Amino acid sequence: MPRRRAYQIITGAYRGICLQDLQYVWRTQAYTPLTYARIAANGLNVVRLAFNANHVQDTPNGALHQPYVTIIRDNLDWAHQNGLKVILDLHDFGRRVVNSVEYRYGDPQLTVESLADLWTKLVGEFDSHPAVIAYDVMNECHDMPVQASPSTYKTCTVAQIHQQCIDAIRGIGSTKIIIIAPDNWGNISNFFAAWSYESNPDVWWNDPLNNVWLTVHTYFNWTNSGYYIGQDRFLNQPTGNNSTWIPYRANQLKLLHAWTAPRGLPIYIGEYNVHGDDGPYLNALEQFFEVANSIGANMTYWPFFDTDRPGGNLAIIKSNL
Repeated sequence: MPRRRAYQIITGAYRGICLQDLQYVWRTQAYTPLTYARIAANGLNVVRLAFNANHVQDTPNGALHQPYVTIIRDNLDWAHQNGLKVILDLHDFGRRVVNSVEYRYGDPQLTVESLADLWTKLVGEFDSHPAVIAYDVMNECHDMPVQASPSTYKTCTVAQIHQQCIDAIRGIGSTKIIIIAPDNWGNISNFFAAWSYESNPDVWWNDPLNNVWLTVHTYFNWTNSGYYIGQDRFLNQPTGNNSTWIPYRANQLKLLHAWTAPRGLPIYIGEYNVHGDDGPYLNALEQFFEVANSIGANMTYWPFFDTDRPGGNLAIIKSNL
C-alpha cells in the first residue's frame, strides 16, 4: 500500500528547504543556479538561506562587506529566476566573533544594539529584492547573558534581541515578515518547559505591523538534536518504547498552535528532519504533517536534501511531495 503523501504544498503555506553551506565557507559562493532549479523542480517554494554576521560585516557596527553582499544577492537572483522565495537567516546562535574571541549578544563586548544595526544594513541592501519574504533575526540563541525563564522571558537577552531587531527593521521602512525564535535553541520541547516559558506566556514583543512569525525547531529523536547517531538515533530514550513517542512531536505542535492561534501568530517550523527510512520515524513524520497541514504551518527541512548528512535524505522529501 503506498504511503500517504503528507508533505504537500498547501494553499497559503511556504514549504521548502534550508540551505546552510554559506555559513561554513569563508566568503565563498556555496551554490549555483542549478541548486535553485533543482529545489523548484522538487515542488518546493521557499529557501531558508543561512549566513553569518562575521561573513557579511567585518566588525560590529561597521559597513557591510560588499563582495559578500553580492554572494547573497546572487542566491536571491537565482531563487527569483526559479520562482522561489527566500528567508534570510542570520545563523549565529546569539553570538559572533570580535577580535578573534566569540561573545554573546548582551555581553559587554557585543551589544544587542550592534545586531539591530546589522539588520538595518541588511534590510537596506535586500528589502527591495522580490525573492525576499522574511528576516529570521537570530538562529537558536542559547545560554545567553540573561536566559528566558518564567520570571525573565519578557526582559531576557533574547527578548531584547527580538524587540530591537523589530524596531530596526520597521524603522527603515520594511513591511516584510520578521521571524523570531524562543530562547533555549528555539526548541519546541523547551518552549513550554517549566524552567523556560511555561505553559501560557504573554507575547514578549511588539510589532506595529503585527507581521511576525514564531519559529521553532523540531527533530524526531529523543534528544531533539537532529543527529541520529548512536543512542541519539532513537525516538525515545534507548530504554523506552518508541511506539509511545510516535505522536509526541505532533502533539507538541498542537499545543503550540493552541497558544499561537488566539494571538493570530503564524507558526514556522524552521528546521526539522527524520532518520533515514526507519518506520517509526516515518510514522511520526506523517502524524506531524497531518497537524502541520491542518494549521497551515510554514516549514523548511534541514539539511539540504541531496547530502548524506544525518537526516538529509532525498527519498524522505520526495516521497512526501
